[in-house]
Amino acid sequence: MPSLIGECWEENFSLCPSRDFPLTMANQNREFLFIRISPTKKKGEKHEKRKKQILNISCINKSQDGITWDDHELDENANNYVEISLNGMKNYVPGRKSVYIGNSIRTKKEKKKLTSQNGQTKYVTSLEERISKLVAENIKIKIKYTEVVTENADIKAENIKLKRDKEEIPKLRREIAEFKKKYTEIETECTKLKQIIEDSYRREVEHVKLKEDTTNLKAKNAEFKARIAKIEQKHLRNNAVDRLEDVNTKKGSRSPIETISSEEKKINDFLDRVHKETISVKIREKNWEKKLISQDSTSSNDSEIRNVASSTEQK
Repeated sequence: MPSLIGECWEENFSLCPSRDFPLTMANQNREFLFIRISPTKKKGEKHEKRKKQILNISCINKSQDGITWDDHELDENANNYVEISLNGMKNYVPGRKSVYIGNSIRTKKEKKKLTSQNGQTKYVTSLEERISKLVAENIKIKIKYTEVVTENADIKAENIKLKRDKEEIPKLRREIAEFKKKYTEIETECTKLKQIIEDSYRREVEHVKLKEDTTNLKAKNAEFKARIAKIEQKHLRNNAVDRLEDVNTKKGSRSPIETISSEEKKINDFLDRVHKETISVKIREKNWEKKLISQDSTSSNDSEIRNVASSTEQK
C-alpha cells in the first residue's frame, strides 16, 4: 500500500496486476481518491515482454455532473513514468514508473512540453480546483443535510402531536355529547323555573291587591262600627224620648199605635240594615283572613322555589 500525502510512493507497474490504490487526503480533510493502474498484457507472458507493454492509468474525476474516470495510456519504453503532483510537488525516480500524489497526470513527453524558460515544470491545478469544488459542495450538502434533519425532526414532532390530537378526538366528542345533554336538561329546568317565577310574581301582585282590599275593608268596618255606635246612641235617645212621649200620650189620651208606627219603623229598618251590613262585613273579614293564610303559605312555597332556582343558577 502506498504511503499518505506528503510522501511519494512507487510501484513497478510491469510486475503488478490490475489493482486500485486508495489515496487518502487525510491531512487536507478530503475524500478518498482512487487511481487504477492495470497492465494491458495478459498474465503468463514473460517479464521482459511485459515491461514494454502499454499501461492504463485511470483517475477518478469528480465534478458537478457526477463521478467519471479519466483514462491515460502509456505506450513508451520502460523508462516512462507517471507523475501526479500536489501543490507543485514533483518527485520522480528515474528509470522506473513512479506515481506521485498530486493533481495532474502527465507522461514524459507531456512533461517536456510544459517546461518553461527557467526549465521548471508547470503543473496543471485542475485536480486541486476540483477537490476544492467538491469540498465546497460537500459543505453545502452537509448544510442541506442538517436542514433536512432539523425539518425531519420538526415534522416528526408535529406528527406525534397530531397523533395525540387524533387520539383525543373521540374523547372530546364524547365530552361534547355529554355537555350537550346537560345543556338541554339545564334549559328545560330553566324554563320550568321561569314559569314558577312568573306564577309567584303574579301571586305576589294578587297578594298585594288583597292586602289593599283588606285594609280598605277594615277602614270601612271601622266606619260602620262608628256609625252603628252613633245609631245605637240615637236609638237609645229615641227610646227614651219615646218612653217620655208614651207617658205623655197616656196622660194626654193619645193613640199609642200611631206614635210607634211612624218613628219606630224607620229606626227598626235602619237598625236591620246596619245589622245586616255588620254581619256581611264580619263574613268578608273571615273570608279575607282565610285567603291571607292561604296566600302566606303559597308565598312561603314560592320563596323556597326561588331559593332553589338561585342555587341552581349559581351552580
